[in-house]
Amino acid sequence: MSSQAKQPIATNQEVAEFYLGIDFACIKKNLGNCLLRDDGASLSLDFSKADKRQVVCTAVDCPLGTSSEFLDVLNGKLPVNTNDKSLATRASERWIRQHVSDNYETASMWNDAARKRYGRRWYFQETAHVQPTVAMRIVPKCLYWLLKEQGQRFPSKSGLEILQDARKGKGKVVEAHPRMYLYSAVEKQHQRNRACVTPEVLFNVAEYKNSPERRRFVYCFLQQNTEWLQPACRKLMPEEPPKEILDSDHAFDAFLSALTAWSHKQGMTIRWDQTTPSLPESAVLHEGHILVLAEKEQAHA
Repeated sequence: MSSQAKQPIATNQEVAEFYLGIDFACIKKNLGNCLLRDDGASLSLDFSKADKRQVVCTAVDCPLGTSSEFLDVLNGKLPVNTNDKSLATRASERWIRQHVSDNYETASMWNDAARKRYGRRWYFQETAHVQPTVAMRIVPKCLYWLLKEQGQRFPSKSGLEILQDARKGKGKVVEAHPRMYLYSAVEKQHQRNRACVTPEVLFNVAEYKNSPERRRFVYCFLQQNTEWLQPACRKLMPEEPPKEILDSDHAFDAFLSALTAWSHKQGMTIRWDQTTPSLPESAVLHEGHILVLAEKEQAHA
């Protein structure tokens, strides 16, 4: 036996990174949590309690701000413009609607024949899929959670610094919009493999909240068609959809949020300073920015 000591072999457990997705809600039963484990070869879902000290990035399905115009009203100022929806919606909400309309081929695939066959009028419906956030009661609760949790982790940072880091996608917590992330994944898949994205796929994607069968379909589609994960090569695990995401659309949204956190750290999302047309930093600092996949790879932060 050699006198030279053997070096320990690194295991996947030792090199794994963890990402957390949270579907925020006022009602406890509607909360969703999903831990995503990246071992360099696969992305594995875990719905048990996460050790938050291990988490690289958390993505939260809840706006991290409200519109600048609405903020002015709360501060006793008259709104500058009430005709462009800026009072009721954030700049990032209006941006994502325009981005889908201008760039997503999947949004225009839902033709009359598909509507008649599947009984759904729209694939992408602005008012239902990207809703105004001013009246959402969970926004203050989410902000309280963010400042309390991150304030404990980073006591040297002010609450404003923590908020602005999150809104700009620079902190340990970022904003997710599960449905829009899913749509961006399907669009990215379509750009790389048009044959696999059919009206049936779009129908199940659009209806994923409405039944376990739809969520099973969507999970299997994302697992079996992996071009949307490029340039990072990973296998989505487990092979069978976890019971949690079949039973609850909140758990499924948490799963999509965890994917958002992971994708953002891989440089696969559209950062606020990569938006076209460009989002002003002054708006993002107050309103936040929704993270979705880029159809083409972006430069890493």
